[in-house]
Amino acid sequence: MANESIIKAAGQAYAPNPGQYDLSGFIQGITAVASGLVKRQQEVAKRGKQADELYLSSDNSVVQGIVSNLQDQVRSGTLTQNKAKQKLADLDRNYNKDLPQIELMVKDIFKKGVSRSAGELEENYLLGLSLGELDNPIVINGEQFSTFYSIDPLTNSLTVLSPNGEYVSPRELKSIISNTPTIDDRNEGNKVTATFLAKPYKDGDFSTFPAASNAFKNGMKSVFENKRKRDSWLLDNPQGFEITNNVGEVKKRNFSEFYLQNGLDEKQQEVFKSELEQIKDKDVSDKTKLMIIKKLMESDPNIDADIDMFLDKFVADKTPRKSTYKPIKNLETTHGFTINGKLTKSEQQDLVVVDTIERGIEDARADKTAWKEGRSIKLMDGTVLLTPDPNKEGYFYFEKNMKGETEEDELGNIVPVKGARYSAAFPLHNQTPEGYKTLMLDVLREVPGGLNFGSTVYNNYKTFLNAN
Repeated sequence: MANESIIKAAGQAYAPNPGQYDLSGFIQGITAVASGLVKRQQEVAKRGKQADELYLSSDNSVVQGIVSNLQDQVRSGTLTQNKAKQKLADLDRNYNKDLPQIELMVKDIFKKGVSRSAGELEENYLLGLSLGELDNPIVINGEQFSTFYSIDPLTNSLTVLSPNGEYVSPRELKSIISNTPTIDDRNEGNKVTATFLAKPYKDGDFSTFPAASNAFKNGMKSVFENKRKRDSWLLDNPQGFEITNNVGEVKKRNFSEFYLQNGLDEKQQEVFKSELEQIKDKDVSDKTKLMIIKKLMESDPNIDADIDMFLDKFVADKTPRKSTYKPIKNLETTHGFTINGKLTKSEQQDLVVVDTIERGIEDARADKTAWKEGRSIKLMDGTVLLTPDPNKEGYFYFEKNMKGETEEDELGNIVPVKGARYSAAFPLHNQTPEGYKTLMLDVLREVPGGLNFGSTVYNNYKTFLNAN
């Protein structure tokens, strides 16, 4: 998993100052790169059907210069006519055969879709080709390159700019581009996954399930021998997989979320969440998150073990129950939320916290005089208050109970201490579903003993709120 040392190593390239590192700086550095890529993607998308075109100048002064140079060498006697004809034939093949083939390859890549697993240099390069920017000066890795075409000074042959900023022969560029991962690289893994997930298993069916689960894991491992197919399956299914588990509950398995939740500790997850929330453009936020995951995966020596753990989640979800199985009844909260199946003590306590907050809101709604009287409603053994906002009729907010605590104000008067707020003020009645969702997810993370971001109960409750 992406432990501290892996995160630190991956973050050095994006640290704000050489030799320094923090998770926040790592995220901010990647955000800057992601923002540029998203902007170029949006420019390509605006061109619609022309987005897969390759724009390169046909009036090529570099090619003309090679021909003139060959002519001069023949005239001066430093090159024979036969050798010059051979070089012209090579130039003709490069310019009139290899480059058109590259154009067709780029069109095909855009038609299929560049895989989310592709490197940023590859993606940036292909976007540049599509936008016609590589005929102009460009910057890659902090270095400026003048044009797409150049001349090899030793062989006087045509060279072209490659994704890493080096000039190579057109034939070599064809080889490089042919290795660009595309979204359809996920297909083989998706087929193996769909086959396994499609079949339901009855209680006590332990005769056919072991063979099916083994076929799934072995099939996936076979697919993953091809790293392109492996990474595409992991990253090109951003919505994840819906699995009806062994208690009839629909679960969603998403590798990116799994990897971050298991690889970042609670403090790191809070920093990660806080930094991403500051990115207003959702496309940039999503791109930043993806780039961070890929950077961590590249540095993670245990990535294969992580993938095995992820596949084991699929198997566990589909494992049939014993024939003597009796459903476990967990707490159903005031607003009807619950989770099926066995929960840990911590998860059971999380359900209690959700119920307490929901019940507090209902108690406040039932109390017709609380706002007029400026009276707070106590929750969680009195540690949390649902307090009326005196400036907005019918509005309340959650805060820490500081009853009995006093302090001296600027005038020297002893006044009650105001507790930290756990939420903004919100209308007790007629609240929008989106407003209620935002309120609950914020409060449940902020109150003492509240839910951890990305935990099982948090994720299930978020899904519950989205569906209601």
